[in-house]
Amino acid sequence: MPDVYRAADAVMLLSSAEGFGLVGIEALASGIPLIASPSTGIDEYLRHEMNGLAVSCSSSLEIAQAVTRLLDNPLLRKFLAKNGRTVAIEEFDQTVMIREVERAYIAALPASRRSPRLKRNVISVNGVRALFASRQGR
Repeated sequence: MPDVYRAADAVMLLSSAEGFGLVGIEALASGIPLIASPSTGIDEYLRHEMNGLAVSCSSSLEIAQAVTRLLDNPLLRKFLAKNGRTVAIEEFDQTVMIREVERAYIAALPASRRSPRLKRNVISVNGVRALFASRQGR
């Protein structure tokens, strides 16, 4: 998919509601700036003027202005693309996400069930990595 994204000057993700908007993260990771409506999910990674342009999905004027701005300004496109790739890698990389999920699960456990002796097992099946934690000595 990175080659498909890289064929574009920008990716638009215009939605009034999203679960997460994986397309946006994929675009950012591919080094493509984002024009998006900061709805639920997208607002987790869209940073207006830093890695993309936030627009109202119901305003055709805002959308047109954002597209024109990016097409007319290659330096802005490059700036947004570079920052977007950084955000995608530093905050949404698979390893980072696994660590964050693990942290959330451990925090949700009652203190009596938390163990400093957790053994981490990361396995990969068909390119999909999964983390399993088990108590050592079992």
